[in-house]
Amino acid sequence: MAACSGGTTATVEPPTTGQTAGATTTRTPETTAVPPEATTTTRPLVGVSADFARTVIELDGVVHAVAVADTNEQRVQGLMGVEALDPLFGMLFVFEDAAVRSFWMKDTLIPLDIAFFDSDGVLVSKTSMETCLDDDCPRYSSERAAQYALEAPRGTFEDLAEGARLVLI
Repeated sequence: MAACSGGTTATVEPPTTGQTAGATTTRTPETTAVPPEATTTTRPLVGVSADFARTVIELDGVVHAVAVADTNEQRVQGLMGVEALDPLFGMLFVFEDAAVRSFWMKDTLIPLDIAFFDSDGVLVSKTSMETCLDDDCPRYSSERAAQYALEAPRGTFEDLAEGARLVLI
């Protein structure tokens, strides 16, 4: 996932020496059965940490379950280290106010799309983001002030048109 912080023009800086990017929780989704022939070398999928609240949103008329990052610590952690989103659609980043937002993909393992929405839930801009395991990752910014950002697997927002709406249910 991308990490983000608030501010007039939010810019995410890499952790300083001695800081960690955060920990993820490893869990095997209940819908995934482990075959009897699986060996101890089988690694469970790393999903979105249970520390993130879940909610339901409506995006352009379609209902989806998402994880919510609404604190600075959660927004910084985001989807870092996550290998699978199932059964979630993505992660919703909620900010206290609308501002130009900037995300990066530091230690994010899956390619993502991001869509930015203003305080009324109207689409501001969208883009596809590349995974990045380096310290010098590109930033992906909203074109205008945004109060919400929604990350989902790459290709999800290809058909999301201008005027699309995000509704928090």
